[in-house]
Order: sequence, then C-alpha cells, then structure tokens
Amino acid sequence: KIASEVYEARYQLPYEPYFVADKQRMPRYDASFLGYGNDKTGHCYEIFKAGIKYLVLPDAFVFHQDHPRGEWLSSDIEFSLRNPTTLGSFFLEMESKYPATAKPRQITPVTG
Repeated sequence: KIASEVYEARYQLPYEPYFVADKQRMPRYDASFLGYGNDKTGHCYEIFKAGIKYLVLPDAFVFHQDHPRGEWLSSDIEFSLRNPTTLGSFFLEMESKYPATAKPRQITPVTG
C-alpha cells in the first residue's frame, strides 16, 4: 500500500509504533516498569486510552536497527516474575483513569 495523504493507524495491543509528538501533550512513561520490557507497550496503550490518535505520515519513516540483547537482561531473574504482573496492573489502572475510551482490539495473526 502506498499512501499519499496522512491517515490514522488503528491502535491494537501490543502496538509499539515509533512516533514523534509534543512531549507537553503526552502522558509520561510509568515508573513502575523497571528493567526491560513492556514500558513502551504501556506508554503506547496510555496514549491510545488518552484519546490521542496515531497518524501515519506518507513521506516520513524511521527504522530500527537490530542489536543483540544486553547481557544484563539475562541476569535479571525478577524480570520474568515482575513484568507480566506490572503490565496487568497498569492496564487496570488505565481502565480507571480513562473509562470512556474504547478497549483496543488484540492483534490476530494474518495467515495466507
């Protein structure tokens, strides 16, 4: 698909787009996410819950260069126990903070 005009991307969990925004209008990262993982998922989810739209600019792009995982990650044993609980609690908090926002659809795999 080639776009020539700005269009809205429909948010879905666990959508983690790279984006450009006015930091004065964005929710801050939640400090309960420690170490590696789910901080960007949580931040993007709160942006959605706050009613901020994700717009795609047709003539702009960013890319992510793959890199090895940090050695510190394999030594963080608490991460595997703490992280899923933190994200679940965060989702519940967002439902209370932004009750009027529709819930995002889960991403389903595309086959064929």
